[in-house]
Amino acid sequence: MKAQLAVSLFATMLLVAPVHAEKFYKWQDEQGTWHYSKTPPKETEAQALNVRAQGATPTEAELAAKAEADKNAATKAMTDGSESANCKRARENLQILLNNTKVQKDVDGDGKEEILSEDEQMAEVSATRRQVEKYCGN
Repeated sequence: MKAQLAVSLFATMLLVAPVHAEKFYKWQDEQGTWHYSKTPPKETEAQALNVRAQGATPTEAELAAKAEADKNAATKAMTDGSESANCKRARENLQILLNNTKVQKDVDGDGKEEILSEDEQMAEVSATRRQVEKYCGN
C-alpha cells in the first residue's frame, strides 16, 4: 500500500511539474556578433543549446537576491574609484571650500543660504575631506 502511494505521488509530481527543455541554436557572424534562435541558420554552422524553461514568476528569494545585487552594484558604481559621480562631487565641493573665503550654505534648513563662519567652513572642509577619502579611495 505504501509503495503504491509513493509511486502515485511520484507520478503526480511528474505530471504537475513537467520539465521543459527547448532547443536553441547559437552562432557567430563575420563581425563577431553572437546570435541565438530556435532555428539554425542555413548558411552557417550553429551550436545546439538545450535551455530549460523556468517558472514565469520569480520566487521571493530570487527577487530579494536580485534586489540586493542591484543595490550592491549601484553602491559600488557610486563609490568605486576616482571616476565615480560621488568622488567628482566631493572633490568639487572641497575645491569650492578651499578656494573661497565666503561660502554660503543653508545651515538652519529655512531655505536661505547663510555665509559660513570660518569655524563652520573648516568643519565643512574636514567633512568633505572624509567624503573624498570614502568615495575616491584616497
